[in-house]
Amino acid sequence: MYATDESIPALDGTSPKQVMATAAGMERVKGLIRSYEAGELKQAEEQQRRVISYGFLWDAVGLTSHL
Repeated sequence: MYATDESIPALDGTSPKQVMATAAGMERVKGLIRSYEAGELKQAEEQQRRVISYGFLWDAVGLTSHL
């Protein structure tokens, strides 16, 4: 389970929940999850395996993926 109230370095030590209090922060969180997805896609292709979904992160922050 992804804890939205835990601080993470990628968000300057704040939590997704705190950052998402503003529209700009929400875009930062979306961008971060999209970067995780892009990295996973690249690794899956390199390792010739199926892509693992990051849908659980979108769900945890209450957003819908654009994919």
